[in-house]
Amino acid sequence: LKEAVFGLAGGIFYGLLSPVVGHPFDTIKTKMQAEAAYKNSSFFQTVSGTFRTEGIRGFYCGFIPPLLGSMAYRGAGFLAYSAAYSACSDVPFLS
Repeated sequence: LKEAVFGLAGGIFYGLLSPVVGHPFDTIKTKMQAEAAYKNSSFFQTVSGTFRTEGIRGFYCGFIPPLLGSMAYRGAGFLAYSAAYSACSDVPFLS
């Protein structure tokens, strides 16, 4: 049970950290693909334009749903792995 709780906590932390780091890149990519103002701009031009017009919040538009989904998904995955790993450690031919 202790390993499963640590697995859940680790998965939630990973699920929290992943969108914090990756979401701004996804936002810039989406702006470059979808917005006419950034269609022929470079990555750095899009970053500077977004920061100039929207500030730091412009990189995290729509951030909450991916954050919650990632935390739930990663937490469940790590929990399942930790629980299965600890359950299999009691079986002699699996450990």
